[in-house]
Amino acid sequence: MQHAPKSVAVVTILGSMGFFGAACALPALDFRAVLATGVPTPASALVPQPWPGFALLLLGWAGLLSLEVAWLANPLLALAWLALGLRRWRSALILSVVALLFAADLSLGRTITVIGDTATTQMFVDRVRPGCYLWVASIVVVALGAVVGWVLTRRASLGAEVAGSELRLPQSTESA
Repeated sequence: MQHAPKSVAVVTILGSMGFFGAACALPALDFRAVLATGVPTPASALVPQPWPGFALLLLGWAGLLSLEVAWLANPLLALAWLALGLRRWRSALILSVVALLFAADLSLGRTITVIGDTATTQMFVDRVRPGCYLWVASIVVVALGAVVGWVLTRRASLGAEVAGSELRLPQSTESA
């Protein structure tokens, strides 16, 4: 049943995509290099390196090679947008909650692997920037929109059942 207005899905998708687009345009995380014992490290490696959201979106998949799963929230979010467009409220809710669980894998102080041109570098998350918060907000918006759509659909279907049952009068079985 798809009784919730299509506008719930459209507004939710557009709002979420707006947050996602802003997240890609802004700095999302600051990384610092992990110092290897006994190996000289340039002073520039000690300065936090801000990464914009679009760079994390494009390169974050490489973290899967070292079991860093936060990036997987992105394809789940895209599937949740699709589910919302089809007004599959429960599917959108489940996908967005799982996306939030994957996004939670990204935490301060966590060491990640950055794959470069010639070598891999161990870095840790030094600071979460506005882009990361907006990325999480884009997922939360989908979850909230899915709940609203689900509740409206449920309310409409219950209202239809109640209205239908009020029209039926009990039949008398008495014979004359």
